[in-house]
Amino acid sequence: MNMHRSIWKRPLSVLQKKRKPLRNNHHTQRISGSPISPTSENAMTTIQRDTISYTVIALASGILLLWIIPAFSPEYPGYGAPATLVPDIAAGFMLGLSLLGLLKIAWTRAGYERTKVDGVHWLHLVKFFVPCGIMMPAMHYLGFIPAGVLFLLVIQLSCGQRHPVPLVLVAVLPVVLVYLLMRYVLSVPMP
Repeated sequence: MNMHRSIWKRPLSVLQKKRKPLRNNHHTQRISGSPISPTSENAMTTIQRDTISYTVIALASGILLLWIIPAFSPEYPGYGAPATLVPDIAAGFMLGLSLLGLLKIAWTRAGYERTKVDGVHWLHLVKFFVPCGIMMPAMHYLGFIPAGVLFLLVIQLSCGQRHPVPLVLVAVLPVVLVYLLMRYVLSVPMP
């Protein structure tokens, strides 16, 4: 019998590194200079956070559908699918899913989790909706492929992707595939 203990037979506590507590973690926010933890009275509950988030997403999707997409899409030439098809579907999904989230909150309000949270992460929403709002004007001025590649690069970088190979592949391949599909299969006029 071998008396040598391998790394796999050691207790998990020996293998775990001792972590120092973070000085300013994301669970503590500052209001008027004093730290407020998620367990304090002023902290936002999950139902409040989700209601605000879903409402902002629904409003932004409505703005995309009613103003930005129609204002910056090319005119329909009378053949094939309209150029607003893909952006309308994407914004429609965002609107539909946010409305479903609001309905879920309304129907399950009594059983909804009421734990304290650190609030809405507005920067995450801004990192997504600003590129979405700029996408249609960019397509109008730059064309579909450059604007689409830039859009996907910005979204991936804001989500934390830093590896160059997946960054480039995910930015280029879907845009080229959608362009070929829309232009040559569905005969959609592309900018």
